[in-house]
Amino acid sequence: MTYQTNIRGALETATFIIGPEKIKFVAHKQFVCYASPPLKAAFNSPFQEGITQTFEIPNTTPAVFNLWMQWIYQPHVQHRASVLRFDAPILMAREWDKPGATAETIDLVFAEFCKNIKLAIDLWGLAEYLMMPNLQNDALSIMVGLVNTYRTNGKFPFHVHLNLLDDGEGGFVAGGGRGQTLRRFCIDLIAVTVDFGTRSHLDVLDTFSPEDLVDVLAAVARIFGTQAQVAQRRIPTADYL
Repeated sequence: MTYQTNIRGALETATFIIGPEKIKFVAHKQFVCYASPPLKAAFNSPFQEGITQTFEIPNTTPAVFNLWMQWIYQPHVQHRASVLRFDAPILMAREWDKPGATAETIDLVFAEFCKNIKLAIDLWGLAEYLMMPNLQNDALSIMVGLVNTYRTNGKFPFHVHLNLLDDGEGGFVAGGGRGQTLRRFCIDLIAVTVDFGTRSHLDVLDTFSPEDLVDVLAAVARIFGTQAQVAQRRIPTADYL
């Protein structure tokens, strides 16, 4: 579908109230309605959202919604995932692979990774809520890219896993219920980074439920079906789109 600008309505705006802090965002109505069918229905309805031109989303954060705003304002960019700018800068993997890398550097990279991948997961949840499959795909592509960039040769902790889907903050994917695709992603994340010869990794696996552990082992068998996949230890993006 080709995006066409409605000059007459170009200056009409819609207001979003985001998160429990009720942070206000204002966006052009035609952009948000083009991006999301539920928003289009809400802002053109006789109900409260249509009357006030205000839409409240309590189960997300300003940081995630800011990423959403970046994305919807790029309708002509073929690969819109590339326009997203995260709060935490994305460090290159070599920063902690260098000989003599300090513990502080490794901790910084790990914290940065966790923050960025959590933002991507929450963006996926917001996109699912607003029925935006293209944004879901872009968010998943970002997650896969982060994992494939940041995984390393034993220094980097592998257990950024299912707890990302259940952070107790009431997000869209809390408890993993809305995120079967994301759960599969997290299972595969463990599969490509776990080292079964490392005691610390095995100790973490002992904390998993039997169901999760079975799924991890099945993912190992599926992902590492060929020698090339074993050597690359990369998550294939297309599996989650």
